[in-house]
Amino acid sequence: MASQLTRHGLLNDMISFKNK
Repeated sequence: MASQLTRHGLLNDMISFKNK
């Protein structure tokens, strides 16, 4: 579960960076 959460966070970070 922790791995999935980390992966989701990374994806969100990437999207945020692209949005910025």
